[in-house]
Amino acid sequence: MLVDVLAGDSSSPAARGSFHFARSPQAGEEIEIDGTVVVVTRAWHRPSIYYQGAKFAILVEEPVADAQVRPEVRDHADMAV
Repeated sequence: MLVDVLAGDSSSPAARGSFHFARSPQAGEEIEIDGTVVVVTRAWHRPSIYYQGAKFAILVEEPVADAQVRPEVRDHADMAV
């Protein structure tokens, strides 16, 4: 599943890119993006037949300090686009 990842404050998030996930991340979940562990703060579906690209988006917090990448976190993401 292709997911758009946004980072930072919800009022002005910065785009981190689009990534493939085995399943859609949920709010409160820790995920790994480019070797960095982040926490999903919001997740939503963006259905549109006119918008090409990801139909699902997540908002993440800045990297988790001193986080070890656990196997269950690493296995969640398939690959980055």
